Amino acid sequence: MKIDSVNQQMMIKKFMSGARIREDRGKSTPARDKVELSDNAVAFASVMKTARGVDVSRTADELREIEEITRQVRTGTFNVSGRDIADKMLETMLADLGM
Repeated sequence: MKIDSVNQQMMIKKFMSGARIREDRGKSTPARDKVELSDNAVAFASVMKTARGVDVSRTADELREIEEITRQVRTGTFNVSGRDIADKMLETMLADLGM
């Protein structure tokens, strides 16, 4: 094959058109991730959104108690007796049973 200026330009055009095709193939749209939420997750998200909008006002005594417990937890000195835990568990169980 004789390579002259006409053939050279034609070969360059063919090469470039092939290069563009390969280039376009490489730039295909990437697959997108898809997330599906269960009905329970959607309901939970709705409840959490509503809960965030609720204004919870605390009394000064409640705020002091929360700060004190937070301090104790951070310093590792927070301690609850086993009896208090058992009492609360029984109280909750009886309330759940409607007693």
